[in-house]
Amino acid sequence: MELKTVLRFEKIKSYNNLNLSNAHVYRYLETPNANPKISNKKLLGSGNVVRDVKRKFEKNNITPRKNAVLCIEAVLSLSPNFFQSNINTKEFAINARKWLINEFGDNLVSAVLHLDERTPHIHAHIVPMTDDGRLSARELFNKRTLPDYQKSYLNKMKMIEPKLKYNQGSKAEHTKIKDYYSMINKEIENNKELKNNISRLENELEERDDKIFSMVNRAKKLEKSIKEQDNEMFKLKKVIEQLKDKIKELSNPTKPDNEIESEYEYQHLFPELNPNNFPDEINKRKDKKRNRLRR
Repeated sequence: MELKTVLRFEKIKSYNNLNLSNAHVYRYLETPNANPKISNKKLLGSGNVVRDVKRKFEKNNITPRKNAVLCIEAVLSLSPNFFQSNINTKEFAINARKWLINEFGDNLVSAVLHLDERTPHIHAHIVPMTDDGRLSARELFNKRTLPDYQKSYLNKMKMIEPKLKYNQGSKAEHTKIKDYYSMINKEIENNKELKNNISRLENELEERDDKIFSMVNRAKKLEKSIKEQDNEMFKLKKVIEQLKDKIKELSNPTKPDNEIESEYEYQHLFPELNPNNFPDEINKRKDKKRNRLRR
């Protein structure tokens, strides 16, 4: 059987659909044919696609216009026959992640490897932002660029399996993704309990993200404070070292060489004192002599 690449793109135009995609990717909704005992692997992102997309908009001062494409969901995989071992799956995940980052850079906000279904595959979410900061899915995902992505993806996957070919029949799969989310949306609208559960999960995710964001900010402030204290400690150590040197100089005074030479040079002009020429003794003799004369 031929081995082919699988690469599909789907436009997401509303936060409601983005919530559905997030719920499907992170398994907040029950998924048919998925094994709940098998864990999926997060390759990139915070775990909340909606929050990641909104933060991307805030960071770049983007206010999406009405009916704009907020995000592109991509599905990446290979023919089921490729995944014969865990090593093959690991190689696929590593190279697919590299391809996504290389093609979409900072526009890639989330990537999750699904292992709980029959064929391993990756769900990725891409904000279609141009290099000059505009939101434009039409410019980044069109009839010209889509074949280029397919060929580029094929070339990357050929590094792990040279027999792979380009799957040109991926257009039909777009309808499957769209119909799938449409079906989920109707089910949620008709199921009040399920709708409440999704709302509760979204609130929990937002609260968790807020806590993480707050903790990150606190950690940054602590890191800054520690750096400032380290600088102060360094300055204090320098002052202490200078004081130690000063104390050492004061406890062991030494005269400069020129002072020693000067002292030696003029030493012969001042005779050494002895009992015979000590000034006090001379004065005492003079006083005695004066006293005698007065008598």
